[in-house]
Amino acid sequence: MREVQFLQSSETLQKLRESFSHARSLKFAVAFLKKSGYDEIREDLLSLLKKGKPAELVVGISSYGITDWKVLQDLLNLSAKHGSLAVKYYNNEGFHPKLFIFEFPQDDWGIILGSSNLTGGGVRKNVEANIFLKGSSSEKTIEDVLEFFKSVFRTADPLNARIIKDYRLISTSSRRAEHRPTSRRIEKTPLVPMPEVGVKIPVRYIQRRALRGKSFYKIAPGYRASHWPLWEREIRVDREGVRWGIIAIGWSFDMTRLPFHDEERLRSVVEEKLRQVDINSDPNYVARQARLFCREIRKGDIVVAYSKGHIYGIGQAADDAPYYVDVKGHMHETYENRRRVKWLALGKWRPEERFARVLRYPNDTIHKITDPATVRMIRKRAQESRDQ
Repeated sequence: MREVQFLQSSETLQKLRESFSHARSLKFAVAFLKKSGYDEIREDLLSLLKKGKPAELVVGISSYGITDWKVLQDLLNLSAKHGSLAVKYYNNEGFHPKLFIFEFPQDDWGIILGSSNLTGGGVRKNVEANIFLKGSSSEKTIEDVLEFFKSVFRTADPLNARIIKDYRLISTSSRRAEHRPTSRRIEKTPLVPMPEVGVKIPVRYIQRRALRGKSFYKIAPGYRASHWPLWEREIRVDREGVRWGIIAIGWSFDMTRLPFHDEERLRSVVEEKLRQVDINSDPNYVARQARLFCREIRKGDIVVAYSKGHIYGIGQAADDAPYYVDVKGHMHETYENRRRVKWLALGKWRPEERFARVLRYPNDTIHKITDPATVRMIRKRAQESRDQ
């Protein structure tokens, strides 16, 4: 560990602001978030978002009503304006972390953890005790903290306008002296299943026979992995440690109802759809990609999320059929055509160049992987079934 520093009350706010100025990304998980604390760092957060740098926030809400609903609304508005911000909520009185993680250049991480929530008391008035750690992701303590946040983020649910509306009524009711009941309810978030040692969520070992006879496909999560944050936000971990999520493609129209049985009509319909949404793509190419995504990938087949030299995840198709999501009005929620997957391995890593060549060419959104050596590499990685 390159730096370990004890922070008293107001020193925490100073260290937060200092960290913002050097951060490439940030990850916060706080049990309570109040306007008095949020206002202290809002401009720093906004400056980070304007530069397109990613931010992931998990905020605790509960029947206590301590977190300010107006702050949640502001965060939701910011996430609609800045696609690099992902905000989730954790509705459980047992959710108590106070964790602030900053990614600095050259695999350098700064972490503040201790007793301070993001409230005026937490960063200014109260008697608080926190620790600042600085080191690389290869160090065990830093790795464990990042793993912990990853588990929390996957378990939490995406913030939306309906949840804020319900929470507003719940929190307002909880503060009334008469404590009048409200009919509003928000489903409880299950507490992250934590083993006695370490912080990793247990995942099932993938048996070799489960991958036998399956086809393998590369799918790109957007140009330069621009849509991987969307896919990652959709990951849910069930009580057995299975990580469910999505893969998706776009082109701004519903591909699930295309006439795949008639090649000539398929091309004609795709051409008309592209014209309607004003997208200048080759209809033949789009039709081929739609067929691969909607018809050729079958339940149990393996999909590799690959873009610009890196694998982001290896998943297994959970169903035979894709589905369409109407994302009109959602500025950053594109890629409407989706499929459910079970993620077998997650974590960004760079494969050997010989494998990267197979994944890279042809330079398209989806293609089938037939190279035996690459298939073996993917199978081995999937069978390890652990985050890297």
